[in-house]
Amino acid sequence: MDNTNGPSPYYKLDGLFRPRWQLHEGEQGCTPVRIEDVCLRLERPPPKLIHASPPPPAPPVKTPPRVETDGVVKMVTDILDFIDWVRTPPPPPMPKVKAAPKPPAPPAPTVPPFDIQDIPRAMDALGLKVSAKLMRRWFAGQLNYSRTKHDETYGINQFGQPYPKSMVDTESVKLEWLLRHDLIQSQYDDLSKKCHL
Repeated sequence: MDNTNGPSPYYKLDGLFRPRWQLHEGEQGCTPVRIEDVCLRLERPPPKLIHASPPPPAPPVKTPPRVETDGVVKMVTDILDFIDWVRTPPPPPMPKVKAAPKPPAPPAPTVPPFDIQDIPRAMDALGLKVSAKLMRRWFAGQLNYSRTKHDETYGINQFGQPYPKSMVDTESVKLEWLLRHDLIQSQYDDLSKKCHL
């Protein structure tokens, strides 16, 4: 890192009894150094222990006299060691540790089959009593439909005849129940005002 902008400001904890962080900047700032120039050296011996007795001096090591054949013997020994290493069979493979068996997964929750004819029972459970009653009546009724919108408006079935009386229900839905719904109540009030005019 090059020091192109001068020393960098930094904070330092100053004070003995009540230390506080002090800003050091300008000439008191820190100068960055190149990290490539920093290295760790291990040549110096460690400092002497203060309370330890000095170790006894090591006996002098006698070096055997050099013989001309030392290099040849070492080379042959190295070659023999290499040959032994090559001939040494590989170590047996590490035994595979079997993982503990996983506990069986809990069974997935099952939903009983839901038939279309179960819808009225579900409506009853939701408090939709009138809807459930209408659906039960629809399931119990005979096949009856209109081929066009015009036929549906005038109650003409698939055979070109008026709906049979068994398909006309005037009992299941009461006016009192309908007027409990705000939209129907407002439409009913508007219709009543128009009829009284």
